[in-house]
Amino acid sequence: MTGYGKGSNEYFKVEIRSLNHKACEIRIRLPQGFMLLEDKIRSYTKERLSRGRVDIFIEEEKPLDGYTTLKIDENLMREFLNQLDNISKSIKLENDLKLSHLLNMPDIITLKRDSIDEEMAWTYIREPLGEALENLNEMKLKEGERIFQDIRKRIDGMKGALQRIKSKAADLPRHTKEKLEKRLHEMLGEREIDENRLMLEIAILADRYDITEEIVRIGSHISQFESMLGHDESIGRELNFLSQELNREVNTISSKTDNLEIIQDILFMKNELEKIREQIQNIE
Repeated sequence: MTGYGKGSNEYFKVEIRSLNHKACEIRIRLPQGFMLLEDKIRSYTKERLSRGRVDIFIEEEKPLDGYTTLKIDENLMREFLNQLDNISKSIKLENDLKLSHLLNMPDIITLKRDSIDEEMAWTYIREPLGEALENLNEMKLKEGERIFQDIRKRIDGMKGALQRIKSKAADLPRHTKEKLEKRLHEMLGEREIDENRLMLEIAILADRYDITEEIVRIGSHISQFESMLGHDESIGRELNFLSQELNREVNTISSKTDNLEIIQDILFMKNELEKIREQIQNIE
């Protein structure tokens, strides 16, 4: 599920962006000298996120006391000064250099980082990281509630369509018998129809085109779907599997009947299922 969160303290600023992904893939950008904390950050994040392509950006706001020293290269500064002074004399221009100009020259000022205490650095990073993850999850929960309501509405629509299909399915044997009798009369004209053979053919067709099992399975899958929507844990993969099973049963009914009203409800269910499956991709 997509989301964004940020956190900060005196020393570090953390930003986290999450995009939909079937697994939990974490990319971390750390300040120079803090790479030894990458495994801790990754483990801490995976405890709080189960899926997503996650980008974590950590910036140093203020050097940790005692871990960074400032160094000014006076020799390089003098070399810059001499070279610029020679150029000003050569082209006969006033040399209006100030100290601030020299300090902006490349490599004049460098920050030298001493080896850091891993546990101490982790203590300072964990606070804004936890805050960013909490904000990220809050945003995901709000988005999840919207997705939940949308899926719930579509599931209710599918339940209504299934109920209509179920009521029409009871009349399918009668419609099959009438259709077969009509076709036989057209083929045989006034010749007498063998009633026993007719009933046998009807029984064979009724069994071939019976959709009772599919209706029962669809009802069961929908009930499981509704039950899982109430769970707090990660359910994205399970919902995706159920949606595939629902789609399979709906397609089977579609192949078994030519009843126009049932086909209309089947098309409605397939359309709703497609939209549900798109939404499931956003669910952990």
